[in-house]
Amino acid sequence: MEKFISHIRPYVPGCPDAWVAREVLGAAIEFCRDTLICGEDPGLDRMTKKLPKELYQNWKDEITAGALSRLFRMSGKNWYNLRLAALYQSFFLHGKGQAAIAAHKKAHPGMTVRQRPWV
Repeated sequence: MEKFISHIRPYVPGCPDAWVAREVLGAAIEFCRDTLICGEDPGLDRMTKKLPKELYQNWKDEITAGALSRLFRMSGKNWYNLRLAALYQSFFLHGKGQAAIAAHKKAHPGMTVRQRPWV
């Protein structure tokens, strides 16, 4: 979790680390739930203190984007910025799509889709 926090901290000056950690965890839970990249039962919940190493190694930018999107939507805070929130949300959604494809390929190796010619 600390690696994510130190990666995000410069983007949200003055934001408490506990808030950053909460939003990283929320983004990671959503990411794993929606993509199945962590398996059918990722074992992540709001009480988790440590995220799987693979999330940081393989999906650091995507989880970071999800957390930043959430943080930038906090109205009344110095770092509030709806434009950046939307931008990072789009990065997060794209990353979830890529992870879902990767999870599907991992679950179904050798399965391919062939394009049919247009007639």
